Amino acid sequence: MTNKYDKKISVMMAYVCNPFLPVLQKRLYLKYWKDEIDELVINVNGRNDLIRNWIIDLWKGDSKVKYIEGTPKEIRQGQAFDSIYPHISDNMEIIMTMDSDNFIYNKKVIKFFKNLLIEEYAAIGSKGYHGYPASVSKIALGRYGTVRLNPFLSVWWKKNIDKISDLTFCTYNYKKGDVFTPLGKIPEDGWMDVMCKFSLQYFQIAPRYMPIPPTRDGQYIHVAALSSLYRLLFRSLEDENTQKFVKSDSSKQRLYYMAWQNVIYELTKNEVSLEDYKKEWERGYWSEIDRMKLKREDINRLTGEIMQKFKHVFT
Repeated sequence: MTNKYDKKISVMMAYVCNPFLPVLQKRLYLKYWKDEIDELVINVNGRNDLIRNWIIDLWKGDSKVKYIEGTPKEIRQGQAFDSIYPHISDNMEIIMTMDSDNFIYNKKVIKFFKNLLIEEYAAIGSKGYHGYPASVSKIALGRYGTVRLNPFLSVWWKKNIDKISDLTFCTYNYKKGDVFTPLGKIPEDGWMDVMCKFSLQYFQIAPRYMPIPPTRDGQYIHVAALSSLYRLLFRSLEDENTQKFVKSDSSKQRLYYMAWQNVIYELTKNEVSLEDYKKEWERGYWSEIDRMKLKREDINRLTGEIMQKFKHVFT
C-alpha cells in the first residue's frame, strides 16, 4: 500500500561569498534535517573566486546535493532560484526554499511541514508584504491575504509551480496600467520583491496556504539580513575579488545583527581553513563596530548570550 506521505522533496538554497554561514548551515543540515529531504540544489554567487569555490567544495560530494553551481557575480536570491530550479530532479514532488541564514535546529521540522502540505495545503510559509506602492499591496492583501510567502522557509507543490508559464522567482517591476493576471490592472508604477510575482501566480492556481512565523522557538530561527549585511559590510572582499578589507562608510545596522555575525564566525572559524581571510574578516568586523560607534563590550556580551542560548543546538 502506498504511503501518502511518501512524497519526494527538493530544497533550494543560495549563498553569498561568506564562508562562515555555509559551515554552520551544513553542520545543522547533517545533524537535524538531511534525512528528511531527498535532494538539495545550491547556488553560490559573488565575485570572490576563492571563497565561492571554497563553499562549493564544502558541499560538493554530499550524497543529497544533486546540483551546485557557482555564479561569479553578485545576484539576488530570485535569480539564484531561477538558475537552479531547472536542475531539480523530475521525480521531485515538493519544493522547499530555505535562506542560508534560516537555521533549523530540531529534527522533524521539515517532515512536519511536508506532511501538513500533503494533508491539506497548497503552500506553507511566512507572510511577506513586499509590494510597492501600498496601493498594489492592498490589492494583493485583499485577494490573497499576503503579497508573498517569504523564501526563509517555504514549501510548495511542484505540480502547481510547473503550471506557471512565465515562472520566475525574481523581483517584478511594473508600470501603471500593466495587467498582472493575479491582481488585474496595476494602479501605479512600482515593484514586488523576490518571490512576490511567483507567490501570487501560484495562489491564483492554488490559494490555500498555511502561514507560519518566521521564527519558531525550539525549531528554527531566521536571523534576517545576514547575507545582505555581509555584502554591505564586507563589500571590499567581493568588489575587487581580493582577500583585503577596505573600510567603507555606507552602512548603519543594529547591534543584534552585528552580534549574530560574530556568533556565526566564532562557531565556525576553526572549520574555515583560510587564515589570511579570517584575519581580514576580523579586522573588517571590528573596524565596522567602531565606525558604527557600537561598544565592543556590548557586542561581546550579546554574542555570549546568543551562543549560550543556542549552545546545545549549534554545536
